[in-house]
Amino acid sequence: MLSRVADSLYWMSRYLERVENTARLIGVNHNYILDSVPEEKRPKRLAEVIHSLDLEETASPDLGMETLFKRLTFDMEETGSIVQAITFARENARNVRELISSEMWTQINRLYLSITQANPDEIWNDQPHTFYKDIIEGVYLFQGITDGTMNHSQGWHFIQIARYLERLVALTKLLETLYPNDIVMAEVMPKHFFRHAAALKSVSAFEGYCKVYTADLQPQWVVEFLLFNKEFPRSAAFSVNQIQKSLNKLADMTGKSSNHRLHQQAGQLFATLHYSDMSDMLEPNFSDYLASVKLKAYRLHDTIYKTYIDYGVE
Repeated sequence: MLSRVADSLYWMSRYLERVENTARLIGVNHNYILDSVPEEKRPKRLAEVIHSLDLEETASPDLGMETLFKRLTFDMEETGSIVQAITFARENARNVRELISSEMWTQINRLYLSITQANPDEIWNDQPHTFYKDIIEGVYLFQGITDGTMNHSQGWHFIQIARYLERLVALTKLLETLYPNDIVMAEVMPKHFFRHAAALKSVSAFEGYCKVYTADLQPQWVVEFLLFNKEFPRSAAFSVNQIQKSLNKLADMTGKSSNHRLHQQAGQLFATLHYSDMSDMLEPNFSDYLASVKLKAYRLHDTIYKTYIDYGVE
């Protein structure tokens, strides 16, 4: 596979995952802030949303919820906005139009048009939650179409790696924002129930968590579920497992199994999440553990790029 093709498929998938993550964060926090956050504490919650999306340099809680969320959705000049991410995803899909299925191309165009042609004021005055829910379901549909209509060859595995790597990085950013050391170790307080519920809903994990732990939202259990549960498709452990599976398949298909560094890094990330428990996570502190996971994910991205996309010509 040509490196430019791998590059386009990789970033198409990462940008689409970013669209979904941003839409869910905005949709969940819009409802949570309106229903459960006092007016004087809303700037702090907006700052947490901005930090979760890694947008401190371009966005500010001083804008207020409506202006901030509109910019994060509809402003093409706003780094990390939904409209910017879907535009970049569509352009990457256009670059590999001959490789993806016609159904995939149709769906990404449908999603692109639903966002770019929307009227922000009408949406905000009507049902913003429904709008963000439709975006999330549009990405779900694209992913299902991809799995059902595209050959599960090299290109499909690049899409899987990108999806789960983006998901892993987004999760670590969310956890480091919402669960600093003092929150993870704190006693459960009734007033924090909706905060923990919003954290789980931000990664579609509330129902999955309740099936394992019931509706008792203990902060350590929330973190444990999101990091270590091997069966929930948005947990860190599940994401790393899927990345490693696709890397192994790519190695067999491309003959690059000799890249010891790539598989070593993937194995280290796998071990960090599959052979750790709460004591490892809290020693010396949770923030350091999360920083280690995120750094390993960034390094894995760099090595994947050097191996399959930006490799030198010998």
